[in-house]
Amino acid sequence: MDLEIAADQEFEPKILYLISKYSNVIENSYHEMELDTAELFIKELPLMCLIYEAIVRKAIDYDYAPQSILITNFRMNANISQEGVDDVNDMRELGLIEKLQLTTKHHTIINGYKITDKGLEALKKLTDEDRAPVDQIVYCNECRGLMELKIISQENKKKEDWYDLGDEEIKFVFACKENKTHKFFESSFLDIEDVSYCSKEFYLDNFY
Repeated sequence: MDLEIAADQEFEPKILYLISKYSNVIENSYHEMELDTAELFIKELPLMCLIYEAIVRKAIDYDYAPQSILITNFRMNANISQEGVDDVNDMRELGLIEKLQLTTKHHTIINGYKITDKGLEALKKLTDEDRAPVDQIVYCNECRGLMELKIISQENKKKEDWYDLGDEEIKFVFACKENKTHKFFESSFLDIEDVSYCSKEFYLDNFY
């Protein structure tokens, strides 16, 4: 489904739906927040990981490719969807999401995103059929609690002692907020392939 907000701008509304799950209030049967809860922003890196998960699980028909990014103090390659990045920028220009710049303890600048009232209004056009594949990613299939993305590194692994990091530097792990000790799955966001998993074939007509 393509949700058209302006004649010359289109984006994937499931990405807006993803953002709504990890920012401020949205009505749904599984994840309810009090109206006076402080505003929440999803950081850019977890959002890119969620978009990647949506692609590999066939919820979104986009491409991804390796891109060098900074994670804490490490420069690493991750599977980034440029189409997803473009959609986020378009949604911000359309006033469907807000961006907040944050400074980390490592003195780097990161972006956070939050859905707006206009974005919530736009999501009313999204059908249950369109929401379902996203819900399968963000909700625990046992308790229906929201899955939380943990970026576990050698630096913080003692705080996340429920997960065995081994010798790996960093791992992206989705854990159920209600029962993370028993219910989690690892993301392949940092696993780089020779050819991206969802790259589309392109042929030139009459090529000699």
